[in-house]
Amino acid sequence: CLADDLDGDATGPSGCLGAPERAFLEARLADSRARKAGCEDCAWLDEIIDEIEEDLSEEKTVADAVRKVWASLWNDRAFEEREYWGIDHRDVYMGIAVNPTFVQETRDAVAVTGLPSQDGSTTYRILSVVAPESVARPEDPTVVPEVLTFRRVPGDPLPLDATVVVPGSQSDGGTSLWTDAEVRELAGLLHAVHDHFSGLPWTGDAPSSFEVEVKKDAAGRIVLKQARPYLLGF
Repeated sequence: CLADDLDGDATGPSGCLGAPERAFLEARLADSRARKAGCEDCAWLDEIIDEIEEDLSEEKTVADAVRKVWASLWNDRAFEEREYWGIDHRDVYMGIAVNPTFVQETRDAVAVTGLPSQDGSTTYRILSVVAPESVARPEDPTVVPEVLTFRRVPGDPLPLDATVVVPGSQSDGGTSLWTDAEVRELAGLLHAVHDHFSGLPWTGDAPSSFEVEVKKDAAGRIVLKQARPYLLGF
């Protein structure tokens, strides 16, 4: 929130915290506290409660956000991931992507495009959760992301054989978190992203697949947040 950088003080709450978001956070805080009171093995809820309380009471300056992201190159999770994959810590660098903030989003998803298939089609895979959970690292360890796939055949703009391979733990009766119309819309967006980046000049071979971060915002819009090469077999 740029207003917090410009207000000349460090006193919260954030100048960007509007009434609808405050009501949403207060309801989520009450629910998390109630769950914690009724569960002896839910210590993971403490982190969620602390984070919500901070969102309600503290400033959210751009300067702090930049420092936090920049320093995350060396947080425990990043270090352990590099150790696991045998990546030399001296060969990594940090860049920051600046995106709009999504408040009260309803879906968080990661899609992988263009996975090769023997019949000449390609497979697109979408992992989704109900926000504010994160599909990359859900705070609630009981959350299972939905896995939905569809095929793309050259010359056909529509997604074929859309299938929920793994039902999400947040879905209603095993139905998808996405409607049929949303799957078609999302497929068109992912096709466009894949075709655009595949057609760019690359050093060496162009990546055959891309990983795309997807949001569904409070207004129901599907937004592609960022895309990066997806290294098959890595």
